[in-house]
Amino acid sequence: MLVCRNRLVITLWIVLSSAFCQVLAADYILPNEINRSVFQNAGCSLNTAQDEMNCTGSLIFGNNNDTVQFTVAPFTMNVAGNFDYRNGFKLNESGQASDVLINVGGDMNLSGGPPGNNTVINAVLNIDGSFNVGNNSTLSGDITITNGDLNVGNNSTINGSLDVDGDVTLDPNSTINGNINSTGTVTNEGTVTGYINAPEVEGGGDAGEVCDVNDNEGPCFGDTTVFKYRLNNPGTAFTCESLSIFVEVCADSGCTSLSVDEVTANLVATPNASNPDGATQTFDSGNQTFVGSQSISLAIPDPGNYDLSIQSSIAPQQGAECVGPSGCALTMVDTGFQVVAPDPVIAGNDFSVLVRSVRKDENTGACAAAVQGGIDLDIGLLCLDPDASAAACANWNDYPSAVLSVNSTVVSGHNTPTTITNVNFDSNGEALLSARYGDVGEIAMTVATSVATGATLFGESAAFVVAPASFDVRAIFDSAESPAANLTEDFHNADAFARAGEDFRMEVAALTSQGQRAPSFGLEFTAERPSVSMVAPILSPLASDADAGIPNTPVLQGVGSADLAYVGDGLFASDVVRWHEVGVFRVAARVAGGSYITSNIDAETESYPIGRFIPGYLSVNLIDDGAGSPIMPEFADAQDDFTYVGQEFTWHVAPEFEVVARSLNGTGLNNYVGPLFRLEPQTVTDVYVIANAPTEAVLTDTGLDQDDVLVSAPAEFGDPGRILLNDTRVIERLPEPMLPFNPEFAITLSEAVFTDQDGACYRTSANDPCQGLELTEIGGTQQLTGRLNLLPVSVPADDIMGLEFRAEIFACAGPLNRADIATSCPTTELFWRRNHRDNSTEYSIAWVTTHATYVIVPDSQGDLSVSDIDASLTGLGDFPLIAGQQDGANQLLLQSGGKRGRFLWIVDLTPSGINLPWLRNDWSGADALDDPQAELEFGLPRDNPRVIYQRELGW
Repeated sequence: MLVCRNRLVITLWIVLSSAFCQVLAADYILPNEINRSVFQNAGCSLNTAQDEMNCTGSLIFGNNNDTVQFTVAPFTMNVAGNFDYRNGFKLNESGQASDVLINVGGDMNLSGGPPGNNTVINAVLNIDGSFNVGNNSTLSGDITITNGDLNVGNNSTINGSLDVDGDVTLDPNSTINGNINSTGTVTNEGTVTGYINAPEVEGGGDAGEVCDVNDNEGPCFGDTTVFKYRLNNPGTAFTCESLSIFVEVCADSGCTSLSVDEVTANLVATPNASNPDGATQTFDSGNQTFVGSQSISLAIPDPGNYDLSIQSSIAPQQGAECVGPSGCALTMVDTGFQVVAPDPVIAGNDFSVLVRSVRKDENTGACAAAVQGGIDLDIGLLCLDPDASAAACANWNDYPSAVLSVNSTVVSGHNTPTTITNVNFDSNGEALLSARYGDVGEIAMTVATSVATGATLFGESAAFVVAPASFDVRAIFDSAESPAANLTEDFHNADAFARAGEDFRMEVAALTSQGQRAPSFGLEFTAERPSVSMVAPILSPLASDADAGIPNTPVLQGVGSADLAYVGDGLFASDVVRWHEVGVFRVAARVAGGSYITSNIDAETESYPIGRFIPGYLSVNLIDDGAGSPIMPEFADAQDDFTYVGQEFTWHVAPEFEVVARSLNGTGLNNYVGPLFRLEPQTVTDVYVIANAPTEAVLTDTGLDQDDVLVSAPAEFGDPGRILLNDTRVIERLPEPMLPFNPEFAITLSEAVFTDQDGACYRTSANDPCQGLELTEIGGTQQLTGRLNLLPVSVPADDIMGLEFRAEIFACAGPLNRADIATSCPTTELFWRRNHRDNSTEYSIAWVTTHATYVIVPDSQGDLSVSDIDASLTGLGDFPLIAGQQDGANQLLLQSGGKRGRFLWIVDLTPSGINLPWLRNDWSGADALDDPQAELEFGLPRDNPRVIYQRELGW
């Protein structure tokens, strides 16, 4: 039982640990972020051009929902080992598969860990091992596998062809939009739109042609590249002239590429078996030899209904396909209208439609004008793609701007002709109609009229595409659109829009040239959709906003096919758009795939400026020593190896913090530079607290002014910002002296210090509250209570007086050196003692001139006045004390000119005087700090015996 319990605990710990470790997703951008640990752990490096990454080991994306995007195209990833990822992995989500090539030297998604389900990978893959495509995944790009097998999970789709040197397993509801070549067994429980060329095919899934030919290389139809023939059939033509049919020899199912094989083809028109309507003979074009495509002329002189087909020298894999209003059915008429519309046209633009009235001359068989002069025409609209049940033309009451107008008259909805009066046909039987369509799609137009003979002339145009003119892109956060939308410069001045990594809404609507929505966009048989990508360079920051580097341009997330969803009326939207940077940018919206239906029009449109994006939060750390250890702050001694109480002291090692702006997912931001760096110094109170000091020790100021904080924006893109404390402190000098002490300080910096102008603040992670920072046990300077003691001196009146003074500290008996000085003792052992450690307090001539005061002491025997006192200094300049007293070689001197008298010498130590206020003392015992003074005397001349006696005895 004990063993079982231990095993259960261990199992639970592993499960919980695994779940915890996979909670956070990471977003990677290549080549910009090659130095991220996931790539460095795989031994990855870039080539000089930075368009190829080579990894010597296995590349493992260990988190759920990791993403990889690219700022360089094309880009190649070479991975020598395995390539593994987890659920929700997305690689090149919004890019083209042809832009990324991945070569894997081992297995892919087969690490034995959690499978990578719900993934999106748009890349061409070459794998020298096995590949497990998880469930509910979408891959675009061809896949080649050598020395391994391929498994495609449930509900997964691969848009590309597979070439596998091994077995292929397609789980239920999986789809391969392409072909499969396999040297092993293909177990198909899904759908393959192309062929399967394999030695053995099992399962109940759907596929095109299945074969085992040519060593399983190439298609099932041998070594040719003819997949099918596509015939562009106008549907209706005239017996009086040859019709031209454009034939394409397709190399794939979508006819995105044409065959390179030379073919000989013959078009054949056979009377329709069920409804020939007078057709009795078969007509053909005769053989035509060509490569790729060819317009083939076919003459059919008899009216009636025919079926088109093609005979060719190379049998295609999937036969022939007819495109046009009636498939492969062709109606030949003697009289009618030929309707020629341009293809394509832009929604909302005016376009011209040529209507040609044709009749067969009974005598010559040639074509002649059927109508001349003004007549009324019935104009109809056929909605082909999307069809009338889905397109706006089914109900124009709901879409008044989406109508077809001809000669300024609105045509009723699908297959409901409207009469256009007095259309003028010229002598050639031709009329030109002016049309405009306020929607998108593939449509056709019909023209009909009744002539005097009672006959009805009818004509139908070939299908033509009406493509969107542009896209309207809107970025919305908290119901408000981008604040930068109306700016044309200085984009950094825009108000904040959203935080980096924060979801916002993006709406993309297809528009006509009149600025109206195209409501049928997105309803096509093969639904069209917009593609959204970043426009480079971004608008803010600029490259000039930092000294080095370039702005980071991460890929916009949340605009892929899985996120940008159809809303209705030509509108697509995503509520999970994210950008993991700060700044302002534009996006370009275009038709996905680069062509609306077959128009080759992508309607690319740049959006208004989107932003300004601000940091998700800030991280703050003390700078480190390069080895990962923070550099702890320390105060400096103001004098020698100590500081006098009351003396200003500053930092020996100032607190310096690195500030890194981060996205909400924790990714460090590169663009928080220049005008986007919004951190500024703040004035804060109650910052400092003193510990390890007498209770009487108080700071004169415990706050920080703006001038006390230096904030520096990063010099280079990707560098952190800096905050440096540049303040000075003073412990108040009170009249009552204090024993020496070694104070420790605690600094509490509130959240305001680390909050920028946009409200981005210091947090541990995005979901944590804003916080400040506390530093404790900051030492560095020893505090000594000092005073300047001026000593009395008496000399003969005709002598020069050398002044005596010294710096003293209030200390216990015993050693005075820093390490051994006592911080407590009995009061009986407390003394004012000369400060032998003071070798830096300076004195100058000002001590006895400009900042000295002399007061004559009344004495009936003296004749000295203040004006008689003459001061000097042996030497020039300022001189430091030596061991706490005056330098004997550089003395302050007084002379009286032989006059006698006693007087007081007072030195002004206040800031307006000598500026040594910390050496003032409560000399009078009045609980107040005073300037020092000494009584000096010029006495009897030197030859006076009494003076000699006084000198010898030391009186």
